[in-house]
Amino acid sequence: MNVLDALDLSLIQLVDADAEAATAAKAESIELADYPLLRQLAWHVQGTSTPGAAEAAGLYARHRRWLDLEELQPQERQLIASLTHAIPEPDVPA
Repeated sequence: MNVLDALDLSLIQLVDADAEAATAAKAESIELADYPLLRQLAWHVQGTSTPGAAEAAGLYARHRRWLDLEELQPQERQLIASLTHAIPEPDVPA
């Protein structure tokens, strides 16, 4: 018996669910006040205290050489991991 049949799923449903989750994660806004390191990295971002997930992923990626990983709080580590999963290659200017 096929696993997908046993779960009454099709491959299309699984792919669509993954795409929807990734789209939702990219559209999600992130509260800078909740993530101290991200807030420091976004010092120049004006007019918003809630950048989108893609913008936050770009900030982390552009400034990764200045990240002090020992200072990261668990929730910020989790945010970085989820952004990395949802947005594997953030838009980072060369």
